[in-house]
Formats: sequence, structure tokens, C-alpha cells
Amino acid sequence: MNIRQRGIVLCFLLLTPFACLAGELNVAVASNFRPVLDALANRFRAETGNTIKVSSASTGVLYNQITYGAPFDVFLSADAQRPKMLEEQALTEPGTRIPYAYGRLVLWHRDKAPVNLPALRTWQHHIAVANPVTAPYGKAADDVLRHLQLLDQKRPLMITGANILQAYQYVASGNVALGFVAYAQLVTDGIDKGIYFVPEELYEPLRQEAVILKTSRKKVLANEFLIWLQSPDVQRFIHEQGYYPARSVQAPQQDNNAKQG
Repeated sequence: MNIRQRGIVLCFLLLTPFACLAGELNVAVASNFRPVLDALANRFRAETGNTIKVSSASTGVLYNQITYGAPFDVFLSADAQRPKMLEEQALTEPGTRIPYAYGRLVLWHRDKAPVNLPALRTWQHHIAVANPVTAPYGKAADDVLRHLQLLDQKRPLMITGANILQAYQYVASGNVALGFVAYAQLVTDGIDKGIYFVPEELYEPLRQEAVILKTSRKKVLANEFLIWLQSPDVQRFIHEQGYYPARSVQAPQQDNNAKQG
């Protein structure tokens, strides 16, 4: 082996351990949080050198995939129920289930004045909702209508999307005039008109939890990601994207008086 070849081998041996420090996490994320996670993934890579491979669907669909052995490292749910169910089935790493955000349900009337609860009672057109069986935001919409004793009356008007993204797209495309959507979706698209914040006492809190899955082979990196996800700067960013943070941060609040345009 000549000097040049020895140099190449030495270089390889020196560099390889550092190259191995970077890793990739397979993260399953609920549809509503996908745009935020995409932005956070870029930030996580810039700060740590590690990458995030994102898989997105409704919370219920991802839950089913996990129970059938899908190779995810971390599950970012849109509720607390599915992570707890996985935990009860011993499919998660003990002690890793944490909240990372709280969702906000709104009624969005595209390009029009907001539709408040009295106006909803007399509404006679289609309403976009997410599937209440698989999508927590769909269940929240059902809870609201049931609480108002409007569920049976409005059911024939409901256009159901497979997840909250599809429900949002129904309204965004103009195919449906009104829909129950996640406030974060409107923030992502820079929309501040036609929004009515549904009173939060009408539905169970949309506590969005994350958990590390038992089958993950990257538990150390997964744990570092969850710690990072709850850090003040990241929680502040999540708040800015239309969620309540899981950790207390200082950020402006929105209400219906500010969104009547």
C-alpha cells in the first residue's frame, strides 16, 4: 500500500465515526401538523445534522399502521387517545408519551364573513368535516354539533374528508363554502378572513401527544427529538403556527373579535 492509499484509508477511518453520528428518524405525523413538522424538520437538520423522514395521514390510519408493525420511530398524534392506546398495548417506549401542542378548531367560511353558532343553526348548505372515526378534529366537530343538538339536523349536509387536510381542501377549493378545520391550516396559508373560533368548552381539548415506538432502533435520537420538540424556541414556533403550546411561552392570542373581517 503506497502513501497515497494509506492516506485515503486514514481519512476514511477518521471521517466515518462522525458521519455515523447523523441519523434519520421515521416520524408518523397527523395530517394537521404535517406543514409544521416539515418546517421543523429543516430546522432540526440545520441544528443537529439529523434528518426526519415524514409519513402523514389521519391519526386513526397511522394508529392502525403502527399496530400492524409500520416501521416508525416516533408517532405525532392529533390526540392523546391513540398514543395512550398504543402504550396500553405495550407498543411504545415506557415513559415517552408527552404533549407537544394543543389544536384549535375553527369554522371557516371561505372569502366571506365568519359563521358563528347562531348562524350555524340556520345554515342550509354543505359543511366540510374530517372523518370523526379516524380524525380527532372530525370528532371535535361532531362533539360541537352534538353539544348544540345539531348533529342529526346537519348530518345530511356534511361532506366528510378522510382527514382534516381533505376537509380543509374542500373549502379551500370552493367546492364547499363552510368547514370545521384546524386553525393552524389557515395560519399556514396566510388566511385571516371568515374565521370563527369554536368555543373550546364545546369539544374535548385537542391535546396532541407524541410517543416513541417500541420497535424503534433509534430511541436515543428519538428521545433527543422529543426533548427538542418541547424546547421553548420550538414551542414558540408551534404557537406561531396556530396551536396552543404544550409548554408555556409568551405569544399573542387570537379571538373572534380579531377575526371578524
